[in-house]
Amino acid sequence: MRQFSPIFDEAGNLTMESQILYVYALHLSKVDELPPALVEHFWENGKSRKQILDFYKVYDKEMVEKHPHPYFSLTNPMKEVTPIDWQNLDKALEEIVRSALKEQFPLNRVLERKMVGQLKNSAATAFKVITPQKDALCIQKISFTFSQPASGDLWLHLKNAKGKVVARFEIEKGSKQFDFSIADNEQFPSGLYYWTLLIDDLPIINRLYICTAEDVQRRIESNL
Repeated sequence: MRQFSPIFDEAGNLTMESQILYVYALHLSKVDELPPALVEHFWENGKSRKQILDFYKVYDKEMVEKHPHPYFSLTNPMKEVTPIDWQNLDKALEEIVRSALKEQFPLNRVLERKMVGQLKNSAATAFKVITPQKDALCIQKISFTFSQPASGDLWLHLKNAKGKVVARFEIEKGSKQFDFSIADNEQFPSGLYYWTLLIDDLPIINRLYICTAEDVQRRIESNL
């Protein structure tokens, strides 16, 4: 079992060693190996997070690799690595990633006008799209759930921020849920997307954000 000095000081703040350890973990992509209490404090305490990210700017990756931290030299071959649950990402991290994407990708004015124009039509039908919600952040897959089974075949189009169709799907009659993979980074790079669902020739339009798993990790390591 790895040994580590106290994470917090008497005042309940992170010790200097804890902060430096977190910096090493960011550079080495080993945050998942840190004590859970340290990771939780990082996301819940803005002051501590800022201090750590300030250190991150000083400690570059070359320095970290030249001076290994003893905590990460103590490996446990029996340790089971829990895969990241991308569909239930930490809410604080999810909002940070979504905000970064919003700043990077401007809205498509044409598609935005269509979104506004279809509100009256969508309100007139009992068929509703429950998920994904507006501005949802999707990683590795997109899950559609409907308020009721489709009475007929549905056609789903996914467009990128420029309005280009990047994927088309036919959803069978009677479906109440439809999932599809977006793990192909070339077909679905990180960015803003719009989806259109045609039901009885009536379009339902909304927007979402896709972020690749690799980009999420890079945004964490580079302070987004």
